[in-house]
Amino acid sequence: MTLKEALFELINENVLIDFDERNESIELVETNDGNQTHTQEKKKTLLNSVTIIGIKSEDFIIAFKPDTDRFRFLGNLIKTKKEGDEKSRKPIKKSCDGIIFCKIKGVHYILVVELKSEKRNSLQEKYKAVKLFLTFLNETLKMYYDIEKNFTVINILFDRNLKSGKPRFLPAPSEREKNIQIYFQQGFNKPQENKTRIERILDALNEEIKGNNDITYLN
Repeated sequence: MTLKEALFELINENVLIDFDERNESIELVETNDGNQTHTQEKKKTLLNSVTIIGIKSEDFIIAFKPDTDRFRFLGNLIKTKKEGDEKSRKPIKKSCDGIIFCKIKGVHYILVVELKSEKRNSLQEKYKAVKLFLTFLNETLKMYYDIEKNFTVINILFDRNLKSGKPRFLPAPSEREKNIQIYFQQGFNKPQENKTRIERILDALNEEIKGNNDITYLN
């Protein structure tokens, strides 16, 4: 069984994200951002979606939305807080807007994508929780499918922040602490019809790898 076949067997079909083979692109849509509470005028300023282009059909493996209420990874088995103690809450059930598996030039990548219209709240918690899920998924592939791959995980933030300069990895090396999750950030000035190329992300990754070893690998 191939990696693609195994992942399609494992991941619920209700959370799959369609890949546009004709245009070799995939659209990520922001979810669970409280849009229903915003005015129509405010909705026009939100980052609704971003399309990643340049992933060839033969390189695409699978994409899905882990941030779907009915299909969350941990369900109700794991408690996130002590009863009656809100301060004890652990954000281990948080997730992101999209996860993409692809293989480009022989390298297996997992793109962990989050879209933010406004504040970057809970960003670190989301990336850490997704890392737990991906570790479980990777071990499941080994144990039940005899599939062992070396995955390079790229956390990605698409937002409306254009002040950060050119797309790059954040936080800056001097601001990184233990267990910090670094991420590629790119800002857009339109609420929709935003596009970026996979090459831009991978070029930034190559620059990041030259300077440090903070990139996450699953093997």
